[in-house]
Amino acid sequence: MSLEKIIRDALSDFIQSHIPNADLSAMDEVFFSYVTGVLEELGSQDSSEEDFDMETFMEMLEGYIPGFAEIGSEKVYEMMFQLSGRLSEARNRENRSDETCENSLITAESDGNEPRGNRLHVASEGAEAQEEGNTKNIDVLLEMFPACTLHQVEKVLSMAKGNLEDAVQIIVEGEVTLDDPSEAEVLQKIPKKEDLKEFILQK
Repeated sequence: MSLEKIIRDALSDFIQSHIPNADLSAMDEVFFSYVTGVLEELGSQDSSEEDFDMETFMEMLEGYIPGFAEIGSEKVYEMMFQLSGRLSEARNRENRSDETCENSLITAESDGNEPRGNRLHVASEGAEAQEEGNTKNIDVLLEMFPACTLHQVEKVLSMAKGNLEDAVQIIVEGEVTLDDPSEAEVLQKIPKKEDLKEFILQK
């Protein structure tokens, strides 16, 4: 329940219990804004009975609700302090609800995802492992195809997205240009595809 609805319902019940035929249509936003401000002052820790200007409050509400001034000031004072307490409890419940929701989100994030530091660490380890694998693949390709330069092997691996077998296939099918004039002779000596797979597995 919203704070304004709590105020509206409490004041309506209080007024109608003392002024059964009261016209409540004049209770507009300005009215509730004023009453809310008074209630917030009453709800503050430093507030006391002496701080509540009953005379001004009664005059203000009389202007909106004719006959309000005839209600005993003690009853009005009691109603206002009770209403102030209800608002404080409602605010506390809202705050606890917000905190619970926030904690739930934090817990969910914690359960569903690793902390940022761990994610970065894992990503770093993955990058290092990939780099190590690429280095090994480069060595294998250079050993298999000595006519290839390091730059060409790196280019082929990039085209093959790091897959060694695909890189071999690219070189075999001539999709990469070799620098050595004797490349034709070298390529003719390349083992068959089945033998290449066995060679790769041995590596």
